[in-house]
Amino acid sequence: MVLARRPLLALLLLAAGGAEAARRAGALRPPRDLAWALKAAAGPVTVEGRLDGPVRETARGWKTTLSFDAPTGPQRALVWLPRGRPVADLEPGRRATATGLLRPPRRPRDPGDFDEEAALEARGAGWVLHARAVTASPEPPPWAWRPLVWAQAARLSAEASFRRRLAPERAALLAGLALGDAGALPRGLRDAVRDAGATHLLVASGSNAGFAAAAGGGAALALGAGPA
Repeated sequence: MVLARRPLLALLLLAAGGAEAARRAGALRPPRDLAWALKAAAGPVTVEGRLDGPVRETARGWKTTLSFDAPTGPQRALVWLPRGRPVADLEPGRRATATGLLRPPRRPRDPGDFDEEAALEARGAGWVLHARAVTASPEPPPWAWRPLVWAQAARLSAEASFRRRLAPERAALLAGLALGDAGALPRGLRDAVRDAGATHLLVASGSNAGFAAAAGGGAALALGAGPA
């Protein structure tokens, strides 16, 4: 009776139920082209496309995302970068070529395991590329990508500043507190923060602290204060 008197609520519930049913049936999964699947099964591949996400540091290394073309439509891959490779030139919107092992994301083997497939599905990625080499085009990204380029440059600059002044674990913790990005936290420290009930300080609250710090710092510089 309540739903009959509130048709909008009923429509929203039906839409949510339909979306969940479609997801479970696989209709919303990112596409995986068969030709690329055959190439991936044969060994290392070379993928040319456009970087469409920021580079981020995790406990496993640096990662980004790459969109590339296929006969059946656009494809998207999570790219694990080679260890030690500089990341400053891997800007969102820039063309790049990556060579490495391409594979579909893994499903969890046991209940409670990390579901790589679902995590990448939420980001619209249907592939994982473990890159052995990544070459960025010298041509700068289009102007439409510049806000993301500037945002990434500011974040990387802040993270580099933290690493110059603090021990690695403290730098990763400060990045979570100030920027809301806790991906580089070691597992032990991440578990300790979770057990202390302070995970929210590294995610949403961390982003809020970063916005407040940026606003305060900008105001101070405008009033003539020095960087220190």
